[in-house]
Amino acid sequence: MCTAVLTFVMAHIATTHSYPQFLETFFQEWYLCMLLAQVVSMAIVLLACGRPTTKGQWLAVVAMNLFLLSLYALHSFGELEAPSFLFLQILLWITVIGCWTFAVVGAPIVMYWVWRRSRGVRSPLPLAKWWFGCLILLLAAEPVAFVIKSSRERVNIPVLPVASSQDEFHIAAIGESSMAGWPYVTCDDDKHVVEKRFSIPAVYAWRLRQIYREKKIVMHNIAVPGLSLKLAIEQLGELQHRPDLVLLYAGHNEFY
Repeated sequence: MCTAVLTFVMAHIATTHSYPQFLETFFQEWYLCMLLAQVVSMAIVLLACGRPTTKGQWLAVVAMNLFLLSLYALHSFGELEAPSFLFLQILLWITVIGCWTFAVVGAPIVMYWVWRRSRGVRSPLPLAKWWFGCLILLLAAEPVAFVIKSSRERVNIPVLPVASSQDEFHIAAIGESSMAGWPYVTCDDDKHVVEKRFSIPAVYAWRLRQIYREKKIVMHNIAVPGLSLKLAIEQLGELQHRPDLVLLYAGHNEFY
């Protein structure tokens, strides 16, 4: 709790423009802020609660600090994302397999307990409440998971009206960060304005204007960093009219 509070305070200080510039640079290195918050919070805990007195308390303190230090190390080397996703996947597998195993193995036990109650034997079974709760969770979660999975595989292509002007040629650029302009952008450090002069859509539109001078080339760059192909296609709904050409560059974020 102390670590979370101190980290929030330092994040607020570091992102406030009225404070010195070096604090903003310092906050960019997240693991340094967390390390400082950990040291200060441990000092507060020791002053408030005293030193650990049992071996179990010492092991808990050491394990917690080693876990936090491992997070800082992974973040500093840029390797935090992959272990986090792997941990969540393993946790999900354990949860699903555990719930189904508990429901299947516990079914005959609960049925036998119900049968005995019908015969007048009123012996308590604390396992029954957990089994019924797990069963209800599975009955509710499986249909929801099916709906979510089916909706993820369905691509919703928006239906847009045709543009009224025939003198304009509208192009929709969809995709992720590469289509949005990264890394071919220039940035003004003072105003934080990104100019997409050298992005893929900008170069493409510039070349088309040279070839088709009689047409007004209108480029709609609606790419958003981090989008998958499905979400990038759904960005077409942001347009007012149907584009004459769709320029697509995606594929980097399909594993999310």
